[in-house]
Amino acid sequence: MVWGRVGLAGVVAVAIAAAGCGGGSNNKLTPNASTTGTGTTANGAFLGKGGEEASAGSVADYQPTGQLVADDGFRPDKNGFPFENYGNDKNPTNLGPAQVQQLFGDQVCASGSGDSCQLTPPAQQWMDEANKSMAGGHCEGFSVAALRLFKGSLKSDEFGANDPFAFQLGVPIQAEIAKGFVTQDFPSVRSAQVHGTPTQILDKLIEVLKSKSEFYTVGIYRSDGQGGRTGGHAVTPYAVEDKGGGKMNLLIYDNNYPGKTRVIEFDRNADTWSYTAQTNPSDPAQEYKGDAQTNTIELDPETPGEGQQPCPFCEGQPGGGGSKGSKGTVLPSNEQYNEISLEADPVNHAHLLLTDDQGHKTGYDNGHLVEDIPGSKAIFARADRTWESSPEPSYRVPVGTKVTITVDGSNLKQEDTENITLVGPGTDASVDEMKMSPGQKDELTLNGDGSGLTLKTDPNQTEAPSLAVGFSSPGPDYGFAIAPKDLAGGSQIALNLDQKAGQLTVDTAGTQGNGTYAVAVVRLTEQGTEKFKHDNLQLAGGDTATLDYSAFTKVGEPIKLDIAGNGQSRSEELTPDQG
Repeated sequence: MVWGRVGLAGVVAVAIAAAGCGGGSNNKLTPNASTTGTGTTANGAFLGKGGEEASAGSVADYQPTGQLVADDGFRPDKNGFPFENYGNDKNPTNLGPAQVQQLFGDQVCASGSGDSCQLTPPAQQWMDEANKSMAGGHCEGFSVAALRLFKGSLKSDEFGANDPFAFQLGVPIQAEIAKGFVTQDFPSVRSAQVHGTPTQILDKLIEVLKSKSEFYTVGIYRSDGQGGRTGGHAVTPYAVEDKGGGKMNLLIYDNNYPGKTRVIEFDRNADTWSYTAQTNPSDPAQEYKGDAQTNTIELDPETPGEGQQPCPFCEGQPGGGGSKGSKGTVLPSNEQYNEISLEADPVNHAHLLLTDDQGHKTGYDNGHLVEDIPGSKAIFARADRTWESSPEPSYRVPVGTKVTITVDGSNLKQEDTENITLVGPGTDASVDEMKMSPGQKDELTLNGDGSGLTLKTDPNQTEAPSLAVGFSSPGPDYGFAIAPKDLAGGSQIALNLDQKAGQLTVDTAGTQGNGTYAVAVVRLTEQGTEKFKHDNLQLAGGDTATLDYSAFTKVGEPIKLDIAGNGQSRSEELTPDQG
């Protein structure tokens, strides 16, 4: 969960180390503006655009010879950026709390504002997942930021130059690119997307490139050969060239090729499109293409993504404030959803299959993508800067829908460490550090109302993941995590959250023998953050441990944990953590 990367996970990591569980995390930390990493200077600027190891390569600048039948005036060597699309391997500045507050309003802050904003647990979870989704590239953000500068809703001189092509890749423009990247997931943008056959897409672009009534990013995908799609990329269209005989070229700015004009080829007669992403056309992984049936090209409008958005992870009344009663709106109740994501290697990763209580399925069923749970949707992020990646989509299901998730490692070529997260209105949950081996299948049940989760591990599971839940409320916000030192294969462990009673219960009925657990709690109020932990909690199989967090009295005092099992009961304490 969100606490994962900046708060609760840090507490759990300390507790795990103290309990002798060992092992480090391979999770990538997305730094804030003061953080530097390999290839960056102290102000967050890259040391040079030559450091992009996964660059798409160099290509010739395309020179049109046919008539331009539409042209909005954008040019890559003036209105594009001089640096290439990048992932997270260079530690760029992505979203921070201040940007999340700008996007969704004050309701995302449990305390503070701007740079001092302490995000609520669901807001922190949302930000972390958004930042991690940029690992494969920031192409959507490049296009959106470039279009905003072109149309004037962003001012070039605020970034230190008259034209974007003279920009240095410092912290301010990185943050704007990150903000532009996440617009692809906004319901306001998705509801205004343009879908259609290649010819219909081309006709729409000709219309708007002439009128400048809207500015679009073109989203392109590779077909998975089974009616689905993968490998999303985003480019900026600016002109259409008529080559004759029904052949037309869409001139684009591809952020993997700074300053260069590239083309997407359309054939009106065949109703097809194609784009060679790299200089080696013999490699099919480098080619995007589609026809009237593939649904592999679409248009994202820029305008709906501007300004403050209804918050998809905040709890409150539509049209009014969130749970903190402050500035910001939320989605209408009939549009609210829980988003489930897999963080994993973008090439070698498991697939998710969600099943609801009626047996409907969404996700990968025997390698084929299905979307049968009512109201569900698979969301493919457009981020590509390398052409072999095909990350798992995230999945949206209506709030209140209970789903059992099969984490299926049948297609894994080697072991991978994966995290699964859920974020919804006022709630979040996660299973972190799940070691997946080829052929392994784990099962995770997520209650659709944020009341908890249950994990059942594969019989051959040899590593113990950590489980976490969190919520925001009109009072304190809470995050909880538990990390077993070890968990026998085929075990089942559950976290059950009762917000009305103010209790969290850990149920080990499905585990075998005695176990050692690290437990951590984070409590957020407008006055600040408090942390509690137990480094060495002993639980036998069948024990239940109940944390009565509503009985919290005052700062500096422990929280009691009541344990029952085998006809016996005892109490333990989570002590305040000053670290």
